[in-house]
Amino acid sequence: MASFGYNQNLENVQHLLGSIVLDEDEGIKSSTGDLENQQKVADIMDKVLRSCQQFISSINSDKSDVINRVIVNYQSYSYIVSYDYKKKLIYIVKTASID
Repeated sequence: MASFGYNQNLENVQHLLGSIVLDEDEGIKSSTGDLENQQKVADIMDKVLRSCQQFISSINSDKSDVINRVIVNYQSYSYIVSYDYKKKLIYIVKTASID
């Protein structure tokens, strides 16, 4: 899949196994490595990010608080999901866990 230049900064992530850049409206804009064309992972991580934001909004009276990043850790790898509010893009990276 074409990268459209989104992955330039993602390539600097230590222990990177793969990445996805999602557009709010158009879906996957780019994907690399283990996450190449992984629409199911993209959908699930998008839901995780949105669910966390809904949870924070429900318990916090300051509605201006927003989630910047969610990390899901597994024994051998992690997903890091972040949202760029200016560009309206969701970045998902899969990194190897280092002991």
